[in-house]
Amino acid sequence: IGDLLKEGLFQAETFQVVLAFLAEHNPSTRALHPAGQAGSGQALTDDFLFDGEVRLNPPLRRPPKILGIGRNYPSQVGDARPEEPIIFAKLPTAVIGPEEAILYRAGFSELNPEAELAVVIGRQGRGLTPTEAETVIAGYSIMNDVTEVGLVRKDVPRGLPWMRSKSMDTFAPFGPCIVTPDEIGWPVALDIELRINGRLAQSDNTGTMLFSVPEL
Repeated sequence: IGDLLKEGLFQAETFQVVLAFLAEHNPSTRALHPAGQAGSGQALTDDFLFDGEVRLNPPLRRPPKILGIGRNYPSQVGDARPEEPIIFAKLPTAVIGPEEAILYRAGFSELNPEAELAVVIGRQGRGLTPTEAETVIAGYSIMNDVTEVGLVRKDVPRGLPWMRSKSMDTFAPFGPCIVTPDEIGWPVALDIELRINGRLAQSDNTGTMLFSVPEL
């Protein structure tokens, strides 16, 4: 497990839960637990986590598909509410961990990050009604929807999609965890803030979304 942690293939939070479980059910493993006793719940120490060498990976490294909803908050559209959801896709290869660097390449003019609620679908569902939507949701997380604005300005006037402006590698920081639905009230109404160098750049609540989670 230690080698997996060092290689970033095993989440530190999961490791802590495993140790606590082993300590509770197998006395021979209690020495591995930070407090040396079962059920303490004490966090792992920095030394135990290899002096900060543990890298937080996204909770899903390569989700099969990422669908985004554009202009879904009143603050983004004013009185010009869309008649139906504006749907776009981000490539799974854009996904990185929550603390990894977003790459700013030569030729880029302006990167625009947006903090978004990520709804993680856990099983297949087709033709669902909004009241059935909750049955397929595995949980919720946070994703940074990064856009290269210069490419949008080039592509949109020519009728081209947002694909390349939103799907470059590193344009989807994700996680670090998925929160299960029992921890989130329904309907989902969560505050979302984005800060850039400490400056508040975005503040919304998912309860104000023009098209709600069950609708989408």
